[in-house]
Amino acid sequence: MVEISIILIGAAIGCLYAMIYLKQKKKKAAFLAENEQKANATRLLPVGMLIAKTGTHRGMVFAIESSGLKIGRDKARNNVVIDKEIVSREHAWIGLEDGKVVIKDLNSLNGTYINSMDAARIQTAELKDGDVVFIGKTNSETFKFKAG
Repeated sequence: MVEISIILIGAAIGCLYAMIYLKQKKKKAAFLAENEQKANATRLLPVGMLIAKTGTHRGMVFAIESSGLKIGRDKARNNVVIDKEIVSREHAWIGLEDGKVVIKDLNSLNGTYINSMDAARIQTAELKDGDVVFIGKTNSETFKFKAG
């Protein structure tokens, strides 16, 4: 009789421990999933838009997420694909850097320009609302930046 009582008490304690362990594990999994979702949401917050003024995508609007937007000729590596010889495979990147929206030329052959093709070719530049981005030194592929 005493042995059965000890076994029953042991089983009850084991079940209680298992329930507490599983509840904690479930809470931890929910906490991790929530934090990952928040991190993804932060990474994907729109920081602005590119509005195609001329060229292949004229009239189209592209959201610039905080993780960035890449422009180029290579379909596998870019978010905005421009299939023209003046555009490099990976031409430019726009995204957040130190809390500012910047554009970086990715060592393109024909350059990236802001507001005028007569301006100096940029390497990295902060974008301001209303800036016009020239992809290559022609008027054929231009985008207006709209701050988010």
